[in-house]
Amino acid sequence: MGLLERARHILASNLNAILEKAEDPLKVLKKTILDMEEALRELLRFRTEILAEREYLKARVVENEASQARWEERAELALAEGEEDLARKALEEKHLLSSERKTLEASIEECSRGAEEIGRQIDGLRLKIVEAKGKRAELLRAIVTQRLIRLAPSAGPDWIGEADSTEAALRHLEVEQDLERLKNKKPETPQSNRG
Repeated sequence: MGLLERARHILASNLNAILEKAEDPLKVLKKTILDMEEALRELLRFRTEILAEREYLKARVVENEASQARWEERAELALAEGEEDLARKALEEKHLLSSERKTLEASIEECSRGAEEIGRQIDGLRLKIVEAKGKRAELLRAIVTQRLIRLAPSAGPDWIGEADSTEAALRHLEVEQDLERLKNKKPETPQSNRG
């Protein structure tokens, strides 16, 4: 399955439906989050490649414009010298370069559209990851709550140690979520966001 098709499949998936059918929803969620994060890395890498290609094409357009100017100067010089055939050949070269420039500009536009589409998929995938991590947190809270309810104080002194470790796991989860929220708030600084 191609990268874009895989991203579309992930974005279209319904986490609730997947979890309802799962024997071990926590394990399924963990795997789903890992898959989504891998797909996100691949999309980011792919978008970076497309943006690099666009920059390369832009540089080729600049070179093309300079070549066109040189061929036009040669044509003018040939005309000034009375060499009409030579001037015509120089203008033909300039015309070929002009056609190449149009092709380059069309490719630049295609890269821009592709990068925009991938950007939308990246945004959608990031939202799905946040949703999945939220569901994971809800599921972990439910598991922790069930454990605490089962370990009633009448269970003896061992209950305190188990309750402490369960509460520690819950605190760890909350810290993990706080860190994730902070990570998501950071502005993007990769070079791929330059225009």
